[in-house]
Amino acid sequence: PQSKGLQAAFFLSINRAGNVEQSRLVRGSGNALFDESLQQAIKQAQPLPPLPEGIPDRTLNITLNFRDSN
Repeated sequence: PQSKGLQAAFFLSINRAGNVEQSRLVRGSGNALFDESLQQAIKQAQPLPPLPEGIPDRTLNITLNFRDSN
């Protein structure tokens, strides 16, 4: 029951090669295990695909919103 409806947001800075240069929790879910598992998933997903040619910047800064699937 404690894991239902959890949501968290992470800020990511991704370089042209698809490596996450910076990752930080910007809105925690209130459940440390859920938040830590998201951070681990981000680390394990690297490298991400390279940035598309149409993105002129050296890095892409985005905020990803996560929610549990329950």
